[in-house]
Amino acid sequence: VCDKPIPQSNKHDLKELFKKLSEETQETIKSAYKNECYRDFDEDLTAIAKGFMEWRYIYEGKVEVIYVSALQNIGSFLARFSSN
Repeated sequence: VCDKPIPQSNKHDLKELFKKLSEETQETIKSAYKNECYRDFDEDLTAIAKGFMEWRYIYEGKVEVIYVSALQNIGSFLARFSSN
């Protein structure tokens, strides 16, 4: 799917990292996700985009919501997608 080197970043925002992929790759992922998971990739990615930054200090009590299903859906999908 990605014929270019994997984009590198020191950022933790998943949406920002996703935007580093080519438009063609982004559209391929979004379309495959919708066909396989029957969900909107952008919505699920937005729900978990700042997860690392927000959830790593969960013990401080500042986290209100963790979108576990979106995280599981995207994580499982991308693992399968990247192995094809």
